[in-house]
Amino acid sequence: MKIERQLESILQHFKQALVAEDWDKLAALDTKLQQALPKLKQAPLASEVKAKLAEINQFYSLMIARGESEKSEIRAQIQQQQTNTEGMQAYLQNR
Repeated sequence: MKIERQLESILQHFKQALVAEDWDKLAALDTKLQQALPKLKQAPLASEVKAKLAEINQFYSLMIARGESEKSEIRAQIQQQQTNTEGMQAYLQNR
């Protein structure tokens, strides 16, 4: 099935981008998938297509969790940098 192969390809690209932590590619793939979903919903879906969509949906949960984790790490790094800058400024003022 053509649609099933296309969905599998998208899923594999999602997985590769997540492993590479390529957030821009993940966003582009997400946009591509979001554009395709309304077209898929226009016709009855074969069970294989439904299964592939369910697999992609499960992957989305993983992708979102990884994104949130990355966002938390970056937030902590920014806060640490701000703390370091404030400490350096205080040190320089009291020298």
